[in-house]
Amino acid sequence: MQNHLYHYTSYSKRESILKEGLRVPSQQTKKSYSSSNEINMVLTEYRPDSLPNFIKREDCLFLHSEPVNYITADNIIVIVDPADLNLDKLYVCDYNHADRIWGDVVDGPYSGIYSGIPLKETAEAYWKSLIPYVEYQSEHFSGRAEILYFDSIPAKNLIIENDQLRPELKVWMEEFADLYEISVVSANGFNAKIGNHHINIHYFPDTKTLHINATPNSRKIHPFIQRVTSSISFESKKSGENGFHAYSNVVFLP
Repeated sequence: MQNHLYHYTSYSKRESILKEGLRVPSQQTKKSYSSSNEINMVLTEYRPDSLPNFIKREDCLFLHSEPVNYITADNIIVIVDPADLNLDKLYVCDYNHADRIWGDVVDGPYSGIYSGIPLKETAEAYWKSLIPYVEYQSEHFSGRAEILYFDSIPAKNLIIENDQLRPELKVWMEEFADLYEISVVSANGFNAKIGNHHINIHYFPDTKTLHINATPNSRKIHPFIQRVTSSISFESKKSGENGFHAYSNVVFLP
């Protein structure tokens, strides 16, 4: 059996995953707008009654059989061993059909490009492609595998990668941890809160730009900004309203 499966999600979910593991979408998430929810509405409408009750695309975790190349500093990779999963709830579908629904329902109204295939036909083809993961492992699968796990995964069975905060930012975060409520939002940024004062700091490595956004702008946040600016050199600074500061061509000092 394959050694690992991969799940990609926002860095902001890191802490909750460490505590609660990966959980199937909540009712609130299902009601919010997303392209996945738009696809799910179509697939639910044409879902065969013969399927087990737990097989609902809106109640699953999406997994990949291999690492993907779109990982960024704002994402984390969650790795799971299939041996730690309930294989009775691990399935595979052909993502090509879900992607066609996305094209017809989400993208089509903007691009004007449609597949010309009825949604009912595409949805039925999607469900027809559904096979247990164990069969997927032993047979040739001709489509684009969409791996679906119809259950939550406890934190003890997960490994998280790409979750290391940039070392220079980590130093600032640790220095102010006793004064501010800190939350990491990506490998290149974090938020700090004290009372009703909020500071967001984010470094953009591609442009070597550092942004600090502090609201409301007051003396309480000045020590934080002074500490940050004393440990960098920069070419220019732009300041806006509500405590926004942008520093260009930033170099972190030793």
